[in-house]
Amino acid sequence: MRRLPVQTAKLSLRLSKKNSRPSPATRIELGRVVNTHGVRGEVRFLPHSSPCPTLRPGLRVTLRKTDASEEGFELRQVRPHASCLLLKFVGVESRNRAEALRGSSLFVDETDLPHLQAGEFYHYQVIGLPIRTLTRESIGTIAEVLTTPGHDVFVVRNGAKEYLIPVVEEVIRTIAIEDRQVIIDPPEGLLENE
Repeated sequence: MRRLPVQTAKLSLRLSKKNSRPSPATRIELGRVVNTHGVRGEVRFLPHSSPCPTLRPGLRVTLRKTDASEEGFELRQVRPHASCLLLKFVGVESRNRAEALRGSSLFVDETDLPHLQAGEFYHYQVIGLPIRTLTRESIGTIAEVLTTPGHDVFVVRNGAKEYLIPVVEEVIRTIAIEDRQVIIDPPEGLLENE
């Protein structure tokens, strides 16, 4: 989740004008289990974006293992540790059981995500959105979002061209999730490819 202090067009969890509540079947990937921790079944979890307020005790999550099989768990404990989180799942009591989860991607139902305030968006909501300038010039499509200490960066691709667009008020004019577009006012030199 990221807050952008600009006017956004009806930004909320609503994904379409017809459906004001997201489908409970829609699952969102939050990160990956990168290792075990200790001998009592804890795992080290690296979230795609920090902080990760969605994860809390009692939450039901799905782990997709490296072999594509999936298993559901209830979170017993979540605590910070260095650049990751330590997670404890109900029923995972040994290092061996935790080891079997290493490399798994963690998913939650979209309905379990915290509600957004005006001007906020989740990274997954902007992936795939086209970006245009104020003069309606097409720049490309958002392929990924990089999280940096200062601000996020949209990685925008248009064929072989790639642009890095800072997600700051001076550049981003509108993020319209429902209308599926992002409007920018690029400063001189931002869109030059070398």
